[in-house]
Amino acid sequence: MTKEVLERVKLIQQKLKRREDERKSLREIFSVYDVLRDYFKDLDKVQSVSREIAEKLRGRELLNSESFLKRSLRKEIRRIIRESIIKNFGFVEKIDEIERRIFINLEEEYG
Repeated sequence: MTKEVLERVKLIQQKLKRREDERKSLREIFSVYDVLRDYFKDLDKVQSVSREIAEKLRGRELLNSESFLKRSLRKEIRRIIRESIIKNFGFVEKIDEIERRIFINLEEEYG
């Protein structure tokens, strides 16, 4: 292997380690946080919005496998995600993509 390839492998390992550490420290909000940080630079705000979304979903008992199977509950989850993003960040050009990615992450974790 060349030196360049070894450097790339080390960089990937560091990213994976950092991601795993974030997953452990952020626990239940990581599914949302992981997506939002790709679109917004203010990580403190991203963390607070992620917490807000998770708390609203948990408060309405929408973080369970049944919620991802029923159409009406799926719509409610998507609505909460969209409303929180718009309320905190304003209208975002890629809101459909952001909402879809968050929903998929939540569905993989809780569904």
